[in-house]
Amino acid sequence: MDTFVRSHVTVESTGPPGPSGGVSEAGVGVLEKDGKKYMVAFGGWSGGSAAPSNELCVYDVAGRKWEPAAAFVGGGGAPPARCAHAMASTADCQKLVVFGGEGADGELLGDTWVLSDPTATGKWSWHRLPAAGPPPCRGGVLTAVSDRVLLLFGGMDGRKRLNTLHSLTLTESPDHESGFTAAWAALHPAGACPAPVDGHSFSYSPALHLVVLQSGFASCNTNRRYMLRLPAKSGGDPLGGGGGGGCCWVEVPELPNEPPPRHGLTGVFLPDLGSVFVAGFGGDGGSAFDDVHELHFAAGGEARASAQFEGSVLLSDSLLPPSSQWVSKPFASASADAGACIPKRTLHASCAVEAKVLVFGGKDDNQYLSSVTELSFASKPGDVPGGKKK
Repeated sequence: MDTFVRSHVTVESTGPPGPSGGVSEAGVGVLEKDGKKYMVAFGGWSGGSAAPSNELCVYDVAGRKWEPAAAFVGGGGAPPARCAHAMASTADCQKLVVFGGEGADGELLGDTWVLSDPTATGKWSWHRLPAAGPPPCRGGVLTAVSDRVLLLFGGMDGRKRLNTLHSLTLTESPDHESGFTAAWAALHPAGACPAPVDGHSFSYSPALHLVVLQSGFASCNTNRRYMLRLPAKSGGDPLGGGGGGGCCWVEVPELPNEPPPRHGLTGVFLPDLGSVFVAGFGGDGGSAFDDVHELHFAAGGEARASAQFEGSVLLSDSLLPPSSQWVSKPFASASADAGACIPKRTLHASCAVEAKVLVFGGKDDNQYLSSVTELSFASKPGDVPGGKKK
């Protein structure tokens, strides 16, 4: 039974305080300030200047408007211009982490930066973290699994696509100007590792305590997905206290109504609907897509114990019961001024706030985009999220 009312609205940008032009392969995350949530966009390939950018823009989620970045960001020089970098905010929405990407001269970067307010000045500031990280790459995807631990998967190192997995752990340190020390570590989960890939999505669900890897370009466009099952949390460590040694890759078999193969997509779990995975957009190398797909997992950690495998291939799992299938439902326009259609886009960025997905930038079939599309999921009257009656 479908329990959601879906709506969409697209907010165009005509320049500052919004993006100065269309941009693809940017990064976004969510930061909280004074009780409000903001989508922060950084970098990307500028369609206007035909070069990577280090522009930072701040979007008021509740107000559906761009705000002057100077009102939010204080000292600390910004990271160098880049596109196709890995970027994510931590679970507490207090830190925004950037790794790698492609620089202004086409060189691959391997630096790590954090945007935060470590001394409670009321403004965020950039700081480069001196941690030795993974090899420089573009197209890797970061996802935060806690307030201080993030995971990085995939990308390209200039010669080949990657299927390596790394963790980044931030530890509070008043002696460092950023307020943190950082440590990268290579992880080697059990199970059959996914093929090297870029243009994929990689998203963590706190409700399920797992990460979903969806689609991307391996030797061709794919619609395959894997779950990265994480060990039981130990002492606040989302990786179980063993450095990620208890992680396991699980390939999910084909499900009914599979989305078409693609790369340049995004996929997220909705914070208020933690078992609902939303993936979409992207392209096939020739055309950009405007479709949105949902995969509904069963809520509840106890379901994890009933999974059955043949090697690392999932046979059955109460997180994905036998009736599981992809669904694609229409989104009604939330504004009389908004277009009836959701804009096509690929090589965009997205993040989730409460029961909303915010989709920023990218390209359609003809131009670079600077707009934000908001996809909202509201419970139908008489229902609460998850489908239970009031």
